[in-house]
Amino acid sequence: MSEEVITEEYSESEQRSTSVQNVSSAPPYISDFIGKNMDKLLEIYDEGFKEHKEGALRMICSQKENKMDVMFFNEENLQLMITKESWTDLKYSRGDKKLLMCQDCDLNSIFLIFL
Repeated sequence: MSEEVITEEYSESEQRSTSVQNVSSAPPYISDFIGKNMDKLLEIYDEGFKEHKEGALRMICSQKENKMDVMFFNEENLQLMITKESWTDLKYSRGDKKLLMCQDCDLNSIFLIFL
């Protein structure tokens, strides 16, 4: 993958809070999916960003169920997942990178991936 990937993890109990646990990378099946589908993911992100002017790509996955749902979330929808303050921090810390929020249902975690 030629893009820089920075991954952070939220446990379910940390959602809607400001506490973040840093990890070096997402699980291999998530990284593999992103690598193999990068063009389509960027297309979905760019279309959503063009329409809503702000937001992130949300991915919900389960390796056990072999499932990966991808959608663009605008600011309003993102604030249902994390606090407004956390979203503001993420928005400004990402710079010009694209944000993917990958919720892993098996691990009960959310990975924040900056491309």
